[in-house]
Amino acid sequence: MIIQTIKSFIKSHEVPVLLVVVLFFLFTLSFVGETIPLNDGAGYDGAFYYNVAQNFSTDFFSVGYDRFRISAFSRSF
Repeated sequence: MIIQTIKSFIKSHEVPVLLVVVLFFLFTLSFVGETIPLNDGAGYDGAFYYNVAQNFSTDFFSVGYDRFRISAFSRSF
């Protein structure tokens, strides 16, 4: 009897149920999905951006960055 109720609910609400299932799958995949096995998952140039995020003000004023790097990470603002 409960199974019949569930089946009738799914048949009458196909699109929202499908949407919830797909969103749950994508949400789960984003946490359990594959990672890039390079630089602790940061990727090829991610190691640089990881260091920028860790000590931006110290490196920016003492060491400095070239124009390419400044334009690359300033696009995110």
